[in-house]
Amino acid sequence: MKSIVTVVVGVLALLIGIFGTYTWLHDREEKLRLELQQLQDKDKQCQERLVALTQATKWEALEPGARVLRLWQVGGPDRPQFAVVELSNEKYKSLKENPSEFINQLKIFPKPVQKGARCIEMAPPPSNDYRGPWYVMLGHKTPSTCQCSAFDGEDQVPPQP
Repeated sequence: MKSIVTVVVGVLALLIGIFGTYTWLHDREEKLRLELQQLQDKDKQCQERLVALTQATKWEALEPGARVLRLWQVGGPDRPQFAVVELSNEKYKSLKENPSEFINQLKIFPKPVQKGARCIEMAPPPSNDYRGPWYVMLGHKTPSTCQCSAFDGEDQVPPQP
């Protein structure tokens, strides 16, 4: 009789252990399902963001000889606003003559910039007969002031030692 009780107690202990393991596995499975769902949701959000960024990082043609990439629309800060503008040589000359008027005419920023915008050439053009393109980095901040830096579009290959 003692051995039957021992066997019954052993079987009950085994069943309790199996039930406990089953419960733990079931709880673990639910946690993993929840984690998987959260990861799938994050993945979907990341894919949607990637699509939005891919669409937003396309150059926008403003007019012949001028196109813009508005960096604040592709994850950059809202303020100050930054834009990269690619200009033909003729358009670049117009920018240099009156930067504020040129920037406002092309509507690069949502609000007009004040008179007095300045543009600095970061390096002289590679030659006097350089025909472009020019790349201009524009910064626009409160109270609607703007400054820019211009780079010629010719590849600058450093000399080899």
